Amino acid sequence: MAPYSRSNPSSEYKELIKMYSNMHADGFNRDTSIEGDFTEGQSAFSGQSLRRWLKHIGSLIKITGSGSVLDYGSGKGLQYQSEVRTAEGLLAPSIGSLWGVDDITCFDPGVKGSSVLPNKPFDAVIATDVLEHVPEDDIFWVVDELFSFSKKFVFASIPCYRAAATLPDGRNAHITIRSPLWWLGVFQSARARRPNVHFSTVFLIPIKGQDHKKKVDYLHSFGNEKIDFSMIEDNAMV
Repeated sequence: MAPYSRSNPSSEYKELIKMYSNMHADGFNRDTSIEGDFTEGQSAFSGQSLRRWLKHIGSLIKITGSGSVLDYGSGKGLQYQSEVRTAEGLLAPSIGSLWGVDDITCFDPGVKGSSVLPNKPFDAVIATDVLEHVPEDDIFWVVDELFSFSKKFVFASIPCYRAAATLPDGRNAHITIRSPLWWLGVFQSARARRPNVHFSTVFLIPIKGQDHKKKVDYLHSFGNEKIDFSMIEDNAMV
C-alpha cells in the first residue's frame, strides 16, 4: 500500500472530516462530570484556543519578519473577528494588528467557506489544538503539509491528554495522544526536508495527581532567539 498523503488519506481521516463537519453544524457531547454536557454547533470549535498563544506567535513573527499567516485547522475563525483583551483591558483591536500582519488565511476542512486548501505559501503556518485530532497514520503527511505551506516557521500547540469533546461515534476527540518527544521526531523529520523552515511546538501535559491541571512544555528549532513564552489567559490552563 502506498503511504498516506493528501491525495491518499486514510479512510479514518476521511470519516473524521465528515464527523467534524457535522459537529461544527450540530454540536457535540462532552465527557464531563456534568450530565448532558453539550456544546452547541454555533460554539463548536470557534478558534478561541489560539488566544493564549498570541504573544508567543507574535514573537516568532517578529523574529522571522513574517508578513503572512495560514491558520491551519482554524475552526470557525471567530478569533479573528474580535478584540484581543486581557484582565488588564484592551491589548489590541484585532489579532492581525497585534501581530502586525494583514494577510491571515483560515483553512479548516470541516468548515464551509474555509475547507479549500490555499494555492500559495505563507511566511508562517500555525496549527492550534489540531494535530491531536488527526489519526496517527496521517500525522506525518499532515505535519509535512504544514511545512510545505510555510516559508519561515510552523507553530503548533498540542494537548497530550483526553479531550472533553466526544466524536459522534463515541470516541474521544483527541485520538492521537503522544509524548512531546514523539512529536519532536515528527517535526524534525518534516524539517529535514525543509531546513529553512523553523518550528515551535507547545505541549499541554496533565500533572499527575492534580485533576484538570496542565503544565506547558516547549520544543523548538529557534536556538537562542528570544521567544516570548508568556500566555494570555493563563487561568485557562487550570
